[in-house]
Amino acid sequence: MMDVPPPPRDSSLRNIIDKLAEFVARNGPEFEMITKQKQHGNPKFDFLYGGEYAGYYQYRVVAEQAFLKQQSGLPQSSQHTSVHHMPHNQNQQTLSPALPHHFTQGPPNQMHMAQTSGLTQNSHEGNNFSMNLQQPPPTSANSASIALNITGQIEAINMQQNTLREQIHQSESNLSAQHSAMMAQQSKQVDEAIETAQNTHLEKQAEENSIALREFDGILQPIIESCTKDSISAGKNWILQHSSDSAKSNVVLQYLLKKALVNGSTFQQKLHLIYLVNDILHHCVRKNSHDLKNNLENVVIPMFCSADLIANADQRAKLTKLLSLWESKAKFFDACVISKLQSPDSSMQEYKTNLQNMHQDIVTKFAQSTKATLEKLNCIFCRLVKPTINLATRNSIKSSFSMQHNKSHNWSNKSNS
Repeated sequence: MMDVPPPPRDSSLRNIIDKLAEFVARNGPEFEMITKQKQHGNPKFDFLYGGEYAGYYQYRVVAEQAFLKQQSGLPQSSQHTSVHHMPHNQNQQTLSPALPHHFTQGPPNQMHMAQTSGLTQNSHEGNNFSMNLQQPPPTSANSASIALNITGQIEAINMQQNTLREQIHQSESNLSAQHSAMMAQQSKQVDEAIETAQNTHLEKQAEENSIALREFDGILQPIIESCTKDSISAGKNWILQHSSDSAKSNVVLQYLLKKALVNGSTFQQKLHLIYLVNDILHHCVRKNSHDLKNNLENVVIPMFCSADLIANADQRAKLTKLLSLWESKAKFFDACVISKLQSPDSSMQEYKTNLQNMHQDIVTKFAQSTKATLEKLNCIFCRLVKPTINLATRNSIKSSFSMQHNKSHNWSNKSNS
């Protein structure tokens, strides 16, 4: 016979250990695992981590498991007992009431033997007398044990369900974060792919129109860095010389826009290129260069608005001054262009939307890829979370059934008494 490890003197701690051992024996080791996660750091549950009463706890689990195994193996006649040939003068003295095994120390097989020994002895007596064995009326101790058992089950199931809800909530948060990150990544990939497509198209057009973009880049660099009067003049002259028709001027001005919108460009660099545009605009008005001016309108809106969106108050004042000049001269820009220059947020969004519409194949490609990845993540989430939800539901049903069984059993005892 194995030695019984000493139980804790604290009755409340002993009750926690006994109840948890019962639940683990009935529901399996996953119940212990969930309890360890939930009660990590709680000194009352140190026995789950090898603490002082770990041996007593393990003993109680083994004892409960042995009792459940033995109970499930009992024949039907031993659970619903009818005693035959029992002397009338012995039936009240020899029958021992069943002791609740959760409040009795010692291995379950010994407890069961103590409960059934009187019944075994009386079943072999000789008189022709039979009676139905009735369970003794419920005592206050029995009622207290039933109430404590129900309360303990409710608390344990609630604790388990709260843990599962937290795990589900965390999984949902992780999935939402994954979705946000992937959408941001998709947007970045689309922008980069469109920029690459734009550059390829621009280089092809420059080659077809004999525009030396590398040479133009060398003209623009001094303007971007210092914006002197001479650099502005040199830039304007180069653009006018290479804008003899609409196709050529479109290539030149689209490259100018590319330089203004390049990632990492500062407000000052953007402003220098806007000053160059202003100089070209004055020339177009004086010389009636309508094709160049029309192409200029297509690039000045994103150039100007991109600068406004990153400007501070002092920097924005410079743009406002320039915009007032353009607005006062009716021949510079029409009211539609001025209105868009005054609404940088919506104008930049419109510009990006138009780019995406021009490159719909690129947008669709990355959108489909992202959608497929998100669907895979959602399937993984469902596979992981669904068993967790089922476990919570199953244990809730099990708890409800146990509670109903105990209530029914208690009612039966009261009726018999």
